This record gives sequence, structure tokens and C-alpha cells, in this order.
Amino acid sequence: MSGYAMLSSTREQRSDQRTVTFWTRPPERQHRYGVESLLTLPASDGDFDDYFLASAGRDGSVRLWRGGKSLTDTCQPSDVHVLSLEEHTDWVNDIVSPTGFPVLVSCASDATLKVWDLARGVCTATLVEHRDYVKGLAVVDDTRVASASLDGRVLLWDLERLQAVTESHLDQSSIYCLASTVPRNGVRSAECSARAPVLAAGLSDGTVGLFDSRTAAQECTLRGHSDVVRCVLLSSNGYLCLSGGSDATVRLWDVRQQRCLLTYRRLHEESVWALEAPESLAWFVSGSRDGSVVRTETRDPNRTCTVLPPVAAAATAAVNERAVNGERETRLHDLLAHSVLRLALAPRSASPPHLWVATAESTLRRIDLTPPPHKFRVSGHIDGLPSVTEYKVLHNRRHVLTADSSGRVQLWDVCRATCLKQFDAGQMLEQVAAQHDSMVYVPSWFTVDTRLGSLGVRLSKSSVSNAEVYAVDADLEAHSDEQKVNIGEHTLRGLFHWWRKQWLKRQPNADEEGRPSPDAAGAAGSTRPSSPPALAANAASSETERRPSNTLPPYLMPGDIPVVINEVGHVEPLIHKLAHRFDGSDAELALLPSWVVDIVGDGKTFAREQLKVSFSLEPEEGTDMPRLRQSKLSASRILRIRKAQMYVFNKLREQSASGTGGGGLPDAVNVPEPADIEIVCAGQALPENMNLGTVRWWLWREPRDLELFYRRRRRSSAER
Repeated sequence: MSGYAMLSSTREQRSDQRTVTFWTRPPERQHRYGVESLLTLPASDGDFDDYFLASAGRDGSVRLWRGGKSLTDTCQPSDVHVLSLEEHTDWVNDIVSPTGFPVLVSCASDATLKVWDLARGVCTATLVEHRDYVKGLAVVDDTRVASASLDGRVLLWDLERLQAVTESHLDQSSIYCLASTVPRNGVRSAECSARAPVLAAGLSDGTVGLFDSRTAAQECTLRGHSDVVRCVLLSSNGYLCLSGGSDATVRLWDVRQQRCLLTYRRLHEESVWALEAPESLAWFVSGSRDGSVVRTETRDPNRTCTVLPPVAAAATAAVNERAVNGERETRLHDLLAHSVLRLALAPRSASPPHLWVATAESTLRRIDLTPPPHKFRVSGHIDGLPSVTEYKVLHNRRHVLTADSSGRVQLWDVCRATCLKQFDAGQMLEQVAAQHDSMVYVPSWFTVDTRLGSLGVRLSKSSVSNAEVYAVDADLEAHSDEQKVNIGEHTLRGLFHWWRKQWLKRQPNADEEGRPSPDAAGAAGSTRPSSPPALAANAASSETERRPSNTLPPYLMPGDIPVVINEVGHVEPLIHKLAHRFDGSDAELALLPSWVVDIVGDGKTFAREQLKVSFSLEPEEGTDMPRLRQSKLSASRILRIRKAQMYVFNKLREQSASGTGGGGLPDAVNVPEPADIEIVCAGQALPENMNLGTVRWWLWREPRDLELFYRRRRRSSAER
């Protein structure tokens, strides 16, 4: 991962509004959550029986495989995997190669284009100009590509100057796909030397827009589809155009006359999401959301044959709209494993000729295409990985349960970015949650992001410091069970401890090993508010409670997890790196959120004073214990019930000793020990380790002040 986005325009500095997202998975060698684009590239060594297959996925990766003779029926993905490029931070929607291997250009929903050198496995440039998801690419010539986005713009890019040279903007429509008369893999055939300067774009209003590929100017509009146009193809001479749409039809257009020649209505029952054809468009293959793939003779709609049959269960798909940190996200979560997302024909030299099919389950299938009468056979496949389809944050706000597309449920520790347990197949997420969740209340300090098919954790300044708990409750070894820790800030220190180590080496007040001087170390400590006055005198050690949480052992995280820095209101990332590759440079410092530098670098805290829980503490009706002189109290939400027991014990002893106990306690001897005092809420005896926030959240659930009662502990028959 190279790290930084190359911004084409100056951005306003608003580092407080930047967010941090980390993914609980290392770099992988297989796709998960669907493959959005495919591209076949002839090998550079001249071997006509072998070629590369490039794939782009919803997991944010571009991967390269051996797709020809190297792939057999028994191959594992690792046997044909060549390289993985994981620098995009959102779905990679399309890939093209202007000149063939090793040059590749990708576009993604992170609003960027990236230029890759596949021979070296590096990103050579990141191009930022679009303001929304970039959905399609098309090759114009050896040095230029066009891109289309949901922002309604078609941009023409010069790959030598690495900048956009011209654009066309559609005010009322979003663009979902793009095609040109030049092959997407850069391989031009001799018989198709004359190519028209035409671009075709599929639009959200059901039209196909035609553009001049030299200027990006729109020339005309083809109308006929009744829903979004999802895929388009152009013949090499630019005379014919094929389009497929969400209205379940494929249409053949005469570009010069701007009219529809044929409409193919019975190929699929569901939306048409993929089209592939030779340059002449003599025949085409179409793929649908229902999982079917059909080969059709272009001039004769009746001459069709089924390559893959539809999947009966593929009748519906889920549209999930959600807001994350105020940003509107609309995602089509295709949980139907066999929905066809992209098709790609093998190079003409491949024998036998075959077709690659990419689906939502991330598996790539190679299908041999035999001459008529057509008999199709799956001759190879590259399996994908299951994707997260459901999650539940447990009440301790440290653990998250996920369920994936294979039906597997896993338990994750987000503070350490590790999987704690994998449950037996067949167990439902809600069933596992009922068994492993606890009755505790901790404020939310992160949001979950699963858009790449794996578990992501997003942190922001507004919430990262919300959750302060006792360190022992956060699975940390503490000097005392009264020591507190801010979970979010402590997780942040673990995530960026590689950055801090390198950053300290650049500071003048650090020693050779990167440790700050004693004065600097002392200044790095954070403070915590003391216990409420009403109960402070009964705290075991207020100094221990105020011990800075950054003196606790850190949450240790894997160094190879991706970390992404974004700015609210912008789609493209500022930084995308593996955690252990932060170098502490000035360039990083300028792009990191200021609150991360304050918390991790300077040891500051943004934890606000804990909200007080107001409550009354009265003797339970029927008990022989007297009232307290001061029964209206307030305390931190994390104050444990055993502190209330100690408070009752101490205050009753004081009242009894001063002769104000009353009610049957003539002297201090009759005051029960703290362990023999029960605190009750809503008729339920409270465990001594439960805190006030948990009591209010789970048991009280009323807007008025919490009502607690005390009594002598009722022993069970076994204890008697």
C-alpha cells in the first residue's frame, strides 16, 4: 500500500473532521463479497496458451491470476494467484488496460482512479477528480482513458500527464457504465483497425448517452429502456451498440440512425447486469441478477442457448440504505450468491475459447464455449471467501459478532482486531448473542463498517472518548481494580503505536529508542475526574482511579491490518496504509486527524467528565435498617454497587456512633458488614460489580431519578 491520495486540488484543512477506519483482516489472496469487473490480458512472454486474468472486487482489491493452461479443475486459488493490490478503500467497479500487460487502470467507489504497474505490483498514480462513486472506465487510445461516475460526469484522462483534460457533465442523471470502440484489454485486432471516436454510457434514467471520445462532449441520447442501464458495448466501428438494463431487456441500437433495431425480452427474468461480445458484436453473452448466462446471435433473437441456468432463489435482492457519520450510503447488497456481476471472454488465442463469469459469491468460473451445437462446461474455477452479511455489537462495546455468507458466526475483539472464536455451523447470530452477551452498559464509541465484506471499525473525535470503564472490565491488567481506562483512546494508542514509535524518533526530546524525556513523559499523562463528593470518601484509592490509562498495557493489534484516514464530506481517502507501515513523517502528520496526534502522540485525552447518575438510596420497606440522613445522591455512571454498599455501611456506622441512627440500631455493632448489605432496584438484588449506568439502562428504564433500596442480605438455604 503506497499510502497517500494524490489530490488534484487543494483541500480545506479540517483535521478535526477526519475519521479513522481499520479492518480486522490482513491482506488476502482471494476476493470476498463479489467481483465487479474482469479483464483478460495476454501474457507478455508470448505464450498464446496462457494469459492473465485481472479481477476487481467489492473488497477493495485488484487481483491478478493465471487464467489459461495454468488453471485446472483441481487448482486452489493460491496455485494461480499472481498478486493482490489492496489500495482502494471501497468497491473497485471497473478495470481497463490501454496497452495490455503490465499497465492497468482501476476505478472505485472511493471516487478515485489508480494506475498500476502489474509487473512491479505497485500503484504509480492515484487520480482524484470525481465527487462520487466512479462506476465505469473505457479505453480511448494508448495514453487516454475515460471515466464515468454517479456524479454525472464523464472525464477524459491523459495518463502521461496524470490529469483530467476535459469533461462532460449530465445534470439530471448518474452514470452506471461506460464503453468505447477500443477493447478494454488494449489488444486491437488487425481486421478492426478503423475505430470510431465514440463513448457509450448507461444512465440512471434508462437512456444511453453517446459522447465524442476526443472531447467528451455528449452527441445524442438513445431512449428505450424503462429502468437503469447497467451495461453497454460498442462495435469496433461504432455503428452498433448493445445495452442491458434493470428492466430485464437487452437492446441493439443503430448508432448512426439513433434508433433501436432489436429488443431481446425473453433472455432473462431479472435485471441484466453484464454483457460481453467479440468486437464485431456478431453474437453476445448476457448475465443476469437471477444467475443466468445466455448466448445469443445478435441478428437472430431466436438463436439463443443457455450457458448457465437461472437460480430459482434469485427472485429478490435487498436494498440497504444507511447513514454512517452523517454520510448517506445506498448499497445494493446482493446476498444472492449466484448473481452474475461481470463477464469476460478469453483472448482469441485461447484454445478452446472460453468465458469467465464473476458472481456475487466472489467465485470466478471458466466456461468452455464450443462451436454449435453448443455444449458448455465449467473447466476451472477460482473460489472466493465468504463476506460478512450481519453483525451485532455486544453490550460491552469491545466484542462484535459477525455472520458471513457461508453461515459461519465469529466473535471479534475490536480492541485487538482479532477473532476470538468461531462457532459451529448452523448456529444463528441471535442465538449466539443471547448466549454470550452480558447485562452491562457501555456508551458507544465506534461504528461498524462492513461494506468491503469484512469487519471494519470506524472512529471519530465525537465518540472515540465516550467509553470510560474500569480497566479490569476492559480485559486489561491493572494495578488496582479501581483503575479506569478509556476504551476508545486506549484502542487508538494500540492501533497507532507503530506511528508513535517512528514519530518520537523525529522529536528533539526523544532518546535514541524513541522514548520521550522524563519531562515529556510526565506531561503526557492524562487526568480523570475524581469520584462524586457524596461517595468519594469511600473510594478505595482515588489516586489509583486517576492513574492515566496510557500507563496500562496496550491493546496489541496485528501490524498488517489496513488503516484508512478519511475526511467527513469527502469520498476519497487521505491515507491508506497497513498499521505497521506508518513512518512518522511530516507528510503523515499533516494528514492524520489532529485528535489522533493529541491522544497517541501527546498523551492527551478528550474524555469529558462522566455524566452523573442521580439516585435515591432508601431502606427497603420491611427492613430493620434506618434511613440515611443524606439519601439523595449522584455519582459517575461506572460507580459499582459495592461502593454503594460501603457508603451505606460507613454512613450507618457514623449515624449510630453519633446517636442519630434510630430505628433499632443503638450502636455500631448492629450495622451489618458491607458484604451483608444488599442494594435492590425494581425488586431485584444487584450484583456488587454492576455499575449505576447498567442499572439505569437495564432495570430502571424511566426518565425520573433512579431509586435504589438497601436491606440485609438474604441468605439462601444452602448458605444457612
